[in-house]
Amino acid sequence: MIDEAFYYLSDILSGIDTDHFFVENEVQGIKSNIEEITMETPVELDIINDGGVHIGLVSPLYRLEVTQMPVFHQCKITFQRNP
Repeated sequence: MIDEAFYYLSDILSGIDTDHFFVENEVQGIKSNIEEITMETPVELDIINDGGVHIGLVSPLYRLEVTQMPVFHQCKITFQRNP
């Protein structure tokens, strides 16, 4: 079971709203066009009974010094806006 301190990658991806990559406020004269968002985060793999794998992101919310510290694999994801 995935650590409760991690978020599922699928939940994060479904929450990204590319419609807001372009923001315009005519009153204030502001235009913003986000071309790309990159995030790098530790990952945890959760292998489930049917052989599937859930990917969890974000390091645990707690930190406890132990003799053998865990190693987190890193994942870098880039989101690009398609015009």
